[in-house]
Amino acid sequence: MILHTEKKSAVHVDMIPLIDSLFVLLAFFLIAVSTMVVQKTLSIQLPSAATAVTVTEPIPTISIDANEQLYWSGQPIALNALTGVLPETDRVIIQADENVRQKVIVQVLDQVKRNQIQTVMVQTR
Repeated sequence: MILHTEKKSAVHVDMIPLIDSLFVLLAFFLIAVSTMVVQKTLSIQLPSAATAVTVTEPIPTISIDANEQLYWSGQPIALNALTGVLPETDRVIIQADENVRQKVIVQVLDQVKRNQIQTVMVQTR
């Protein structure tokens, strides 16, 4: 009498539920990352311009609100401290409220030029 003691493995792994789970996780992370990218903005009434050009790449931004308070990355900053936080870059955007005095904007421009930043853009709506 011949006995077969060797059992064949009947384990079968179905890949479709695993792939579905991975797609759900991918969708979750894409949605989560897209909500983290939203930039917190200040309440600044930007001036309008007829010849405005849209810039899509991220550029460091200096914001000035209606009370002439300076902001760097959403945090208040003094005019004298601005030179120390500006990155080593060749471009910067100034986001100033339409009621800010020209004197304040010129002071910010002076600080930017001290950091050897050559291209300064003014954000409009």
